[in-house]
Amino acid sequence: MNGHNIRKKTSILKKVFCYLKAARVDGWYIIAVFFLLGEWYSDQSFPIFYSSIGLLAVLGIISTVFWINYVFDKEVDELAGKDISFLNYISQEEMIISSFIVFFISSIILFLIDILAVIFGVLLFILGLLYSVPPVRLKVRPPFDCIVNGLGMGTIPFFIGWSISDQPLNYLSIAIGLIASLAVIDHYFLYTSFDVDSDKEFGIKTSCTKLGFKWSINVGMLLFLCVLFLSIFYLRLSAITIGFIFCIPLILGILFQKDRVYVNMLVGSIFVTWSGVVLFILAISSYSALPIFFFIITVLFASYALIAYSKLTKYHQNNRTK
Repeated sequence: MNGHNIRKKTSILKKVFCYLKAARVDGWYIIAVFFLLGEWYSDQSFPIFYSSIGLLAVLGIISTVFWINYVFDKEVDELAGKDISFLNYISQEEMIISSFIVFFISSIILFLIDILAVIFGVLLFILGLLYSVPPVRLKVRPPFDCIVNGLGMGTIPFFIGWSISDQPLNYLSIAIGLIASLAVIDHYFLYTSFDVDSDKEFGIKTSCTKLGFKWSINVGMLLFLCVLFLSIFYLRLSAITIGFIFCIPLILGILFQKDRVYVNMLVGSIFVTWSGVVLFILAISSYSALPIFFFIITVLFASYALIAYSKLTKYHQNNRTK
């Protein structure tokens, strides 16, 4: 009997781990940054209870979006050699059902906070369905792939964070929402440009496959200049603007660096640098637990990335000398 209970607990823990793996925890980080920015620009504070449960609800909804995406990308992911071993323990039907259950629970949590937050949470879930589910499947319909990414990963989380403080949307919130969306789209072009060759091989249509590697990088850098200008125009030297200013050397590095390995390193450093600066400013301005916690996460992630980049650089240099 005890052996049966142990196996049952192990099975449950295995499923929980698989769901977390499919939820793309790295995506949680992006959502959290824009959610916290929404709260900060709305009310200049982070009430720990409402901030925590609001963020938990948003992360729940974005997790369901990722789960559904994996269900409808299963064949493509297998061809691309991606690790989707979690689908060996969770059936596609179960993952879809779980997505709707978690979405429903998350919506109830947001309803207890603010009705506007619920509306944006529902919009986020609907966008996720339109992004992944046939026949619409916006992820293979440029330029809607990058637009949905900008809205779903930047603007909507920012608006939910803004509404947590029971504040109606105004001119400033819409301006920052646009900046958030463009910042994500900018990173989307820079980051996804490195998937152009593999996506073309498997017949995947994206904005980057339409443009090619070089032009995807160029569009990404052009968008960076646009979002920097908008940030200075609307926000002056705010946390968001200062974060972009710190990223200028990385953008210049991409402009002058020809080696794709180093360009990839620079691209990977941009969002970490920007969010790290933003979270540091929010942490010292508010002395609140959440921005301090995510800033520590940023430092740990940056340290790990530096070690990985250092090893990759040595490996790349050794190969070039052979």
